Amino acid sequence: IAAQVRAERDAKIEAVRWRIERAKDEAALGVPLTEPLEPLLQYVQALRDVPAKAGFPENVEWPIEP
Repeated sequence: IAAQVRAERDAKIEAVRWRIERAKDEAALGVPLTEPLEPLLQYVQALRDVPAKAGFPENVEWPIEP
């Protein structure tokens, strides 16, 4: 079950990866960001921390996607 939860976590990270890349590209170009980068990075970090949380892997509380 732990491997399944990690796979789900990895899929959630990949689902927002394009938004992070877009924000980084916009910042590099000096154009206004479509959305702030920090909440996305915090979300990804919270997902990475899931295996260290109490209740893993049976009772996972997923962070809220920004």
